[in-house]
Amino acid sequence: MTENLKQIREAQKIYEVLNKSRDKVVCRFVGGCVRDQILKVQIKDIDMATSLTPDEVSEILKEQNIKFNDENRGYGLISAFIGKFKFEITTLRKDINQSGRQTDVIFTTDWKQDALRRDFTINSIYYDYNNYIDPFNGITDLKNGKVRFVTDPDQKIKEDYLRALRYFRFFSIYSKCEHEEIVLKSITKHENGISGLSNERKIQELSKILIGGNPYKLFGHKFCLDFFSYIYKGLKYFERLNFTKNNKIIDSSFDYIILLALLLIDETENYRKFVKEFNLSNKIRNRFENLQKNFTYDFSISNEGIDLVEKKAINMPLIFIKDYIQFQYLVNNNYNYDDYKRNYDSLKNRGSDEFVFDKLLFQSKGIKDEEKLKKVFSFLRHRWQSNNNIISEKDIEDAIEIYK
Repeated sequence: MTENLKQIREAQKIYEVLNKSRDKVVCRFVGGCVRDQILKVQIKDIDMATSLTPDEVSEILKEQNIKFNDENRGYGLISAFIGKFKFEITTLRKDINQSGRQTDVIFTTDWKQDALRRDFTINSIYYDYNNYIDPFNGITDLKNGKVRFVTDPDQKIKEDYLRALRYFRFFSIYSKCEHEEIVLKSITKHENGISGLSNERKIQELSKILIGGNPYKLFGHKFCLDFFSYIYKGLKYFERLNFTKNNKIIDSSFDYIILLALLLIDETENYRKFVKEFNLSNKIRNRFENLQKNFTYDFSISNEGIDLVEKKAINMPLIFIKDYIQFQYLVNNNYNYDDYKRNYDSLKNRGSDEFVFDKLLFQSKGIKDEEKLKKVFSFLRHRWQSNNNIISEKDIEDAIEIYK
């Protein structure tokens, strides 16, 4: 587990390449990787900010033979790829006339001006190998567990309604405090605008909240319960997410779909309305359908042994039986973690469902070289194995972006 950016060889390389032969630091780390380092947790996504223009960044990466994607250069964003890491490198900028994701961009060399366009103080901390730039005391807020908007919450949410959902996500992960009344009032004021966000963006944020570690920190609060019930019509069983009270352990084998199922699945077909409303994929619908068919209220009070689980597994795809075991564990108060692990681990001897690779899809996207297609195959198969035998749309997009 890596908790220090200096210890990540790929991060060190991109940092040194962009700052090479400069009389001052022109590129710094920002966002989640900086928070992770301060909190001494595993660093995941790595974002960077720079006073270099997108053209300058592209030229340096090209000279160093580093793969990159510059299709969003108009917003100052260049994506670079080294090994397994993707680096989002954004030129310092000022956003004007912002409306949601649409904004007019003015590039700048002023770090504080760039920080002003960001949402939260804990998301506005810049780091180089010598020090932090922290214009809004984000480090203090992070250590004190306070999620605070950089400027006026009402203005920030009005500029981009997605920030309200991001606020709840950050709150569920980092907050040790109560919600500020001014923030809740601003969210209420813009509730209709938030509701009007695209289904894709709403589901993306909900999925991040569910797998963020402590979703019930939100749903145990009446305001949040009412808000999410309004934005995500059809969600019902929030109490099932009270993993502390229910004495449940959530490890990395649980994906957001099984946690979303907790909020939807009962003996009715409630889930179908949600799937239709949010235009969820057939794969997700099929997983929900399998759980609903097998759900009874006896299911949530009785405990099944390995012999019965293995018998059911004979006629179910692997992902369905995994869902079945996980869902029963999460809704059944008599089902402890040791029993769950014993049942779940019993599937290891069964082998995997077939991995399907759509070669024509990637050829149609411009990846025609056989060696590149082999790399795409290996990349996706690894993602598939790491994610309960599921390939997401994002996995496919990442593969195209890396190997095109």
